[in-house]
Amino acid sequence: AEILSDYHCRLGRPMRVLVVDDDPDILEAVNICFALRWEDTELIEAPDGITAIQRFRETNPDVVILDLNLPDIYGFQVCSTIRRTSDVPVIMLTARGGEVDKVKGLEMGAGDYITKPFQVEDMLVKVQRAVERHKLVTENADYQRDLERVVQERTAALERRMGELTALNRMYRQYLEDDLSTEARLATMSKSLSGLAGQLQSLTEESEQRRSGEASSGWA
Repeated sequence: AEILSDYHCRLGRPMRVLVVDDDPDILEAVNICFALRWEDTELIEAPDGITAIQRFRETNPDVVILDLNLPDIYGFQVCSTIRRTSDVPVIMLTARGGEVDKVKGLEMGAGDYITKPFQVEDMLVKVQRAVERHKLVTENADYQRDLERVVQERTAALERRMGELTALNRMYRQYLEDDLSTEARLATMSKSLSGLAGQLQSLTEESEQRRSGEASSGWA
């Protein structure tokens, strides 16, 4: 009961149980089972397979109790149709309960079996067990989705940071290249200026020597 109470709280509504059987007495017995233990449960009835599939799609139940022998299509087909589009637990209801049927039911996606005539406690225990398993599977799927979302967000943030660091590194390298280029140009200019200064010094010395020689010649 505590598990179902938690389930109701998480859903924010009564738990919906789809009961599929063409026997009115069985439908009434299932109604009595839930009325005795879980009043806050919405029972949806379907007398055949086609109606069951239609009501399943319309109401989106939380558990399906499905008779194996239906007047129109076999219960295994209904179970397979439901499980192709949903992970809602399906409990097969059968008067035979043979191993062959159980194995085939598991292959079609059924989670458990209830054999007719059933005991109230057996019905309620198996429904609660199915709800518990589905609750755990759903919570695990939610956790996996949340984990994947966190990983994707952190991966995207890391990729953005790596992109920023790459851009900064590229800018820094360009700055160094520009700086080294500037230093090289300055060094070349310095050498050129040194050369010009040397030439100017030589010309100045030659000019002074020439003037000195001319002055000596004129004095004589």
